Amino acid sequence: MRLSLVFLTFLTQVACSGAETGKPDIVIILADDLGYGDVQCNNPERGRIPTPNIDRLARQGMRFTDGHSSSGVCSPSRYALLTGRYHWRTRLQSGIVGVWGAPLVAQDRLTIAGLAKGQGYRTAAIGKWHLGREWPIEEGKAGLFRNFPKGATATAEHRAAWEGAFSKAIGGGPTTRGFDFYFGTDVPNWPPYCFIENDRTVGIPSELLPESLLRNHQASLPGPAIPGWRLENILPALGDRACQFISRCAAEKAPYLLYLPLTTPHTPLAVNKEWKGKSLLGNDCADLVMETDGLVGRVVEAIEKSGRANNTLVVFTSDNGFASYVGAKDLERQGHFPSGRLRGYKTEVYEGGHRVPFIIRWPAVVKPGAVSGQLAHQADLIRTMADILQTTLPENAGEDSFSLLPILKGIDKPVRVHSVSCAASGLPSLRDGKWKLILGPDPKAPQGGGFQLYNLEEDIGEARNLADRHPDRVAAMRQRLETIITEGRSTPGARQKNDVRVKRYPAAAEGKPVSADAFDPDKPGKLLTYKESGGKPRQMEVYFPQGHDAGKAKVPGVILFHGGGWSGGTPGQFRVACQYLASRGLVAATANYRMLSAKEAAALPPGETKKRACIIDAKSAIRWFKAHAGQLGVDPSRIVTGGGSAGGHIAVLATTNPGLNDPQDPKSADVSVAGYLLFNPAFSPDDKNDPEVDVLRHLKPGMAPAIVFFGDRDSWKPGWDTALARWKQVGNSNATVMIAMGQQHGFFNREPWRSVTLREADRFLARLGFLRGEPTLAAPATGESLSGP
Repeated sequence: MRLSLVFLTFLTQVACSGAETGKPDIVIILADDLGYGDVQCNNPERGRIPTPNIDRLARQGMRFTDGHSSSGVCSPSRYALLTGRYHWRTRLQSGIVGVWGAPLVAQDRLTIAGLAKGQGYRTAAIGKWHLGREWPIEEGKAGLFRNFPKGATATAEHRAAWEGAFSKAIGGGPTTRGFDFYFGTDVPNWPPYCFIENDRTVGIPSELLPESLLRNHQASLPGPAIPGWRLENILPALGDRACQFISRCAAEKAPYLLYLPLTTPHTPLAVNKEWKGKSLLGNDCADLVMETDGLVGRVVEAIEKSGRANNTLVVFTSDNGFASYVGAKDLERQGHFPSGRLRGYKTEVYEGGHRVPFIIRWPAVVKPGAVSGQLAHQADLIRTMADILQTTLPENAGEDSFSLLPILKGIDKPVRVHSVSCAASGLPSLRDGKWKLILGPDPKAPQGGGFQLYNLEEDIGEARNLADRHPDRVAAMRQRLETIITEGRSTPGARQKNDVRVKRYPAAAEGKPVSADAFDPDKPGKLLTYKESGGKPRQMEVYFPQGHDAGKAKVPGVILFHGGGWSGGTPGQFRVACQYLASRGLVAATANYRMLSAKEAAALPPGETKKRACIIDAKSAIRWFKAHAGQLGVDPSRIVTGGGSAGGHIAVLATTNPGLNDPQDPKSADVSVAGYLLFNPAFSPDDKNDPEVDVLRHLKPGMAPAIVFFGDRDSWKPGWDTALARWKQVGNSNATVMIAMGQQHGFFNREPWRSVTLREADRFLARLGFLRGEPTLAAPATGESLSGP
């Protein structure tokens, strides 16, 4: 790939000579989703993927065996590495920066690039950014960048909006955060599918990425792409630019900082032909680990050819652990353990989530083949650089960064005794010497418990929770973490402010859930019969808040109906939802109803159909729930209903169609509700042939507010788009629609989308005044989020 004119111009602007100043060149290579055990030298007995180039770096430098990232996921770790500050001091308390997200690094925040630039360095970032940008998307046109139903093609309206945005400069990116030059992809598996150079896209995306590239761990989201975009080309292009940058700086005798955040072995698992099958493990991610190692070899070769390798500091690390969903179990069966002896993987608070490969080679200073067991953190890089460059950081920079320079010089003493690393959910862990405290229960423990305390010197696999044996240590470490939070820093210095109020995690100690794993989808609630029909009892499973006293409390209630095409499914679909809502203080129920085969439906009395029978039963359930509100401890004026798929359809019609009733029901019991929770409700074109089951015919003024969740690829969605437009028209815009990009019907049934939708449902209920505070359910482990219509 030829150097661009912009790139060549940039490279000739700085005339400072590294040879004259003696300042080391600095190269920081950040792999993406590379597990601790994926590197052969870290895992010789339980690793089967060859990584000769990374291993060579370790032989020629220092390998840290206790090095950590700030989080078990991407964006938080990148923030801490670049700034020397824990990510949870920002708005990013959990998850990652979302698609088309805003900048996370404040413009006045000193980064490693700003530090180096101030010392006369040329600075370049080449690779994956994923820290947000100021995308120039016109107001009111965001949907043209997000909402793409299955089978969609780019329209003239799409292309006009994309050209309007991508012909402008993109603010808030690397070149506004200390880097002179940038080339890469913002996030390789997200749009826009193109390269970005400095603050401009290379070309104007004008087509939707082909759906064939949205499968098998390739790209994750549909969106604008350059025609002919090839995912396999990304990594080699980054290698080309990195090597060119190194060679040019050497020719100009300019000291440089190269931050090289690779896109691999994270998805897309787009392996180039020469590497396909090379691992002999039949796993694309394993092959991509080898391709990543090959690129590291290319970059190191460019450094050595520059003639300045002796005074070049090379850091190699990864943003978090291995992503288990790309084949961890299969690899383990073949003898490769991506986390080595560590527990957990990417997203997790356990060591496998954030203890990462961490190697530093600096021939002029570091003894070859050195191994350090001292605690280290990626946030330490900025203060290490400051010490190397013989400068000091201002008080409001590198607040959580300790210098590793003494260790690099051979002094085997701790430079930090404590560090904080978090799960993707935000759940924190604190290291204090050999001890590690996790501020939440162990999901694998029979009773869960409150906190987890491990002695990592004796139990690197985090199998023996010692919290009950050492309550004083737990208390002391909790206090230490609180001090680290409130002081705004973990290093000595003046107290600093956090950007936001930092979320605390005492909830775990009080038995409140921190993740969806805390709920049991196989555990039914209290079975109550609301009526009999067809000779069978019709029942609901009811879940009550802990300590609920029905004689005294009158709390909000919710009743949900499962999906199943009006003829299948079970109430178990909403057990987790009901358990969670009960933990938040609601009485929550999930009800069954008649599910009739075609033969049974044909035997119904005249005037009844399969769908009508479902609606009649749902109406009976709601009536019973309201009529027995006193016995349940429910406020009858604060009841919401809803459901998934067919269940959403019947919940709406049960409360809006006055014409379908069971003669057994008490006439006085009304079915009005205060709101609706609708999870991809079904809508059949055939409904228009039966006015009793046609949602459009029964929407009316004064409709209660609703929150509606859809995947943008749901085939039922177009019909409901019409219904929701009508709902907004008659109900004074009370229907809020949330879209899950790239998802099809039923997406809400599985993690992480179940947690995503439940958290938004929680916020909706809070807007109704039914709940207080933020959701206690953990944020999605992998950063998925919903968008508006």
